[in-house]
Amino acid sequence: MSQFNKMYIWVEGPEDQDLFKKIKPLLLKKYKLVHIRERAQEPNKKINSIISVNINKGDDNLLVIDADFDSVFCISGKKSAAIRQFPSLTNNNILIIIKEIEGWYLAGLSDQACKKIGIKPIDNTDSVGKRKFDSIIPKKYSNKIDFMQEILKYFEVRVACQKSTSFNYFFNNFLQ
Repeated sequence: MSQFNKMYIWVEGPEDQDLFKKIKPLLLKKYKLVHIRERAQEPNKKINSIISVNINKGDDNLLVIDADFDSVFCISGKKSAAIRQFPSLTNNNILIIIKEIEGWYLAGLSDQACKKIGIKPIDNTDSVGKRKFDSIIPKKYSNKIDFMQEILKYFEVRVACQKSTSFNYFFNNFLQ
């Protein structure tokens, strides 16, 4: 990834977008503009075309994918499948979140923040997926989105690096 260009981050949905908006200020230290775009509602062909144009202009693109490992059981397999869908990308343009974005949310919570929002501290979030995340939402939150928004108030990048292998990889490879 190059310095001082634009960065386009392609995320799956609104929860992913909200988390990347939280860490966008760190990306703006490296890029003059950062665009976080949801790809859930766009056809892959259109996204690939936009990515191709961006690359030709010298802008960086990062495709973010959850590693839920439903049909592909390894990171390299997930990346290969993504490249088949988006042939303009290379392995360096693809970020696999282990296990799902919900784990990244929890990774950014210090033990004190966990207590404030009413959950038990979690040392490692690499095995956290949607089901596990949903099961720990305290009853005081009316829905998952409210809980996620509360987490973002306390989210700390340095803590996320300690609790999530894939967030640490993201930090070291894309934020530094």
